[in-house]
Amino acid sequence: MTTVSIANSEKTPAIAVFVDWFDAQRHPDFVAWADKRRSQGLASWCDSDSSHGASEYPDIFVGVDPSLNGEGTDSDMPEPYWVALVDSVRDQLVSGASTLHVIAWIRPSSS
Repeated sequence: MTTVSIANSEKTPAIAVFVDWFDAQRHPDFVAWADKRRSQGLASWCDSDSSHGASEYPDIFVGVDPSLNGEGTDSDMPEPYWVALVDSVRDQLVSGASTLHVIAWIRPSSS
């Protein structure tokens, strides 16, 4: 007989945040941070050697602490960007709405 373990799961909030931070000319610190993360779990399907290209961008997922106090899985992101990200999440959720990290999907804005 084969025993199968079934994992329990819990819903966690996820928020898509649309930003213009992928422009290396205007936001070199963010792009450098994203490039450095490429080999550390960055969800990316870009063909280029960097985390962004003329028409390709990575999918970046980070976890924001559910207390919304500014802690999270990638709080080592350059400070102005991390603060803006946490503020965006804070605008959408109530502190403590989940016991799990809020997943923030950082995506390029369309403009």
